[in-house]
This record gives sequence, structure tokens and C-alpha cells, in this order.
Amino acid sequence: MASPPNSTKKQCKWIGSHTLDTDGDVLLVFNSKDAIVSNNLEVNLVRAGSQDPTDEDIDKDEDANNSDLRGTQRQAQSVDLFGTADIQVRVSSKHLALGSSVFRAILSPNFSEGKNLHKNGKVKIVLDDDPIDGMMVLLKLLHFKYQHRKMTPSLLMQVALLADKYDMATQILYLSPSWCDEIGKHVPRSWDPSVVSYIGLFSMLKMENQKKKMMTMARGYITENTFEHGLPIQHLIETLHEDRLAALDVAFKRINNIVNRYMSVQSNGTICDNGSHVCDAAMLGLLLQGLKQKGLWPLPSKPFEGITVKATIERLMGIDLASECTITERVRKRKVPCRQSSSGHRILVQCDCEGFNEIIRDLELAAGQ
Repeated sequence: MASPPNSTKKQCKWIGSHTLDTDGDVLLVFNSKDAIVSNNLEVNLVRAGSQDPTDEDIDKDEDANNSDLRGTQRQAQSVDLFGTADIQVRVSSKHLALGSSVFRAILSPNFSEGKNLHKNGKVKIVLDDDPIDGMMVLLKLLHFKYQHRKMTPSLLMQVALLADKYDMATQILYLSPSWCDEIGKHVPRSWDPSVVSYIGLFSMLKMENQKKKMMTMARGYITENTFEHGLPIQHLIETLHEDRLAALDVAFKRINNIVNRYMSVQSNGTICDNGSHVCDAAMLGLLLQGLKQKGLWPLPSKPFEGITVKATIERLMGIDLASECTITERVRKRKVPCRQSSSGHRILVQCDCEGFNEIIRDLELAAGQ
């Protein structure tokens, strides 16, 4: 990242300190590699030597104002320091243990961190993989120091993932509705790939109605390759895959039954309501021709690679299966057709493929339409 004009870029390592409990016995360490830090950040920055600073050094430079760290990984107006930033946050082990079963286990005598805490009265825990912004929201909630900040989808995803990772979902339940309302303008109203991420987000936040809406939106568009790395929602993705397979399998089996019925009709019977063998033959030809033109003949089989429920609906709706029969007035009076037009003393009746429209309607229901 280029430096702004009139600024000096220096390669170094810096330590940012932050205090949520002045008597805290746990020091959480977050690492931001290749960070851009500035002298106007709302966090104390301490130049680090070849070794980590002592607890006494950190105590001297901790931020007493409990200010936010939202600028740590952002280029400010006057950047003059470039390198690695370690953010160290002093917290209470009691608050961590009460708010998180995972931290309660880590701080127990069964783990090395817990042994060090009980032996020395303090412990340092490095959380390299955890984003500082999302973790600060949770830590402030646990220490009753959370103040509202603007919530974005990316920040809320951080919070949700960390709450799931450390079993702190119950700590954010009362704030989840307002957070979700705040990001409402970003939530997709129609299908796009981000819908899968929002399924995960709402699931982790225990927002069931929003999760169901996203799952309904996704149901018609997923394929066998739809999955989401990094989100604990594999069971939900599997449910969507199972629903897709079931809907397509039933639809194609029913279409196959229709084809077989038209092929095996006996000479003394017809499918056509008007008793026309010509109509049956024409309908079979239209059906096979339409399926082939839409890439659905031979009929696909499991796992229906690359085929979505929505695309199948659109293909089937694009097949014209209307065959015209000519019948006498006497037959018309006995069997009332769907659509008809008069041509002298004879009647033209348009026959539909029996059961085909019902297949489309059932697929639409499966896709949540």
C-alpha cells in the first residue's frame, strides 16, 4: 500500500495496548501482519524491541479511555509506521469464564493456560487467528463496556463467527435483532452467492425467520457444488442439497412416467380426452422434442450435476405441449375441453399434456416460489 504524500514509512513492530479491566489477569494478544498504523490512532502504541514487552511495560501504556481499535488495519491520513502490529488486551478471567464455556475450559487446570493462571496469577493467551474488531465487540459485552458502534455485514460476520467459536451466542442474543436491522439494506432481496453467507450469519445469530428467508431464496438456485468454507452451517447446506435432489428426482421420474405412458398406450385406448390417437402421438413427439431442445433428454440422473431447480422450471415452462384435436359437437358435449374454437360444425380443442403442469407447480413449491 502506497504512503500518502509527505509521510515517512518506517518498517517496525508495534504493540497496541488496551484495557477492559485494570485488574485483569488475562492478556489476550492479537496479531495484525503488515499492518498500517498511525500516530493518530485511538490506541497506545509502544515500540517493541527484539523481545515481547513485560507486563509492567504494558501496564504503563494501556489506554485508560477504552477507545475503539477500528483504525488498526486502516490507512489513516498521516501514516508514518508500517509493519506488524500486536494488539494486547487486558481482561478478566472471571468475565471470560462466565461468558464463554470455551474460555472457561481454557482457563481451567486441564489446559496449560489455566495452569499458568493458577500458578502465577496471570496468563498471556495469543489469538493469532481472531480478528480484533469482532473480538473487541464481544469482550466489551462480557465486561459491560460495550457502546454502540456502526455495524457492517463484515463486522457482524466477525462477531457471529467468534461468538460461535467461543460459545458466546447467548451473550449477543439481545443485540442481534438491532444489528440485523442495521445491516438490513445490505441483505440480498433476490438470489446471489452472498445468500449462502447470510444463511450462516443469521443461523449463528439465532435469527430463525431471516435464516428461513435466505434458505428459501437459495433453494431454487443451489447446485451440488454450492458450499461455504469457514462457516459452521454444513448441516444447513446439506439440507438444501437433499431438498434439491429430492425435488429434481421426483420431477424427472414423473416426466419419465408420462413418456412411458404415451409410449405404451394401447390401440383400444387413448390418453387424449377426445379419444384421438393422433393427438397422443403428437403429444409424445412434442414432449420428446421439447425435452431434447432444453437439454433434458435423456432425462438427467442423480446427482443432477450443474442443474438447479429454478433452471429446470424455466426449461420445462419453455416447452410447448399444446396439440390440437378436431372433434364433433357430440363428443364436445360429453367431454368439456379446456380451450376451444368453433370451425363450422366441428370444434378445434387444444389438449394439454396430462400431469405436466402439475410437475412444474410442485417444483415451484420446492423452490419456495
